[in-house]
Amino acid sequence: MAEEDWAVAQLLLQSRFGRQAVFYTLLSVEKLLKGLLAESRGPTAILFTHNLPELAQVMDHAIPATIQRFLLDCRHTALEPDTRRQ
Repeated sequence: MAEEDWAVAQLLLQSRFGRQAVFYTLLSVEKLLKGLLAESRGPTAILFTHNLPELAQVMDHAIPATIQRFLLDCRHTALEPDTRRQ
C-alpha cells in the first residue's frame, strides 16, 4: 500500500500537483513507518496517529537522526497555503 501511495505521489508531481504529491508522500512514509513498527514489535504496537515525528520517536533506535529531523519538518501544516506571500 505504501508503494501505491508513492507511485501516486510521483504521478501527481509529474502533473504539477505539488501539494497533493506532498500529501501522498507523507501518507506513504506513514504507512512505511507503521509497517516497520509492526514488523519489529508486532501488529499491536502500531500507533493510531498520523504524526510522523511521533512514529519516528517510537522507533528512534531504527531511524537515523537525519531522517528524524526531516520527519519533524514534514508536518501536515506544510500542506496549508502560505498566506504570508499574499
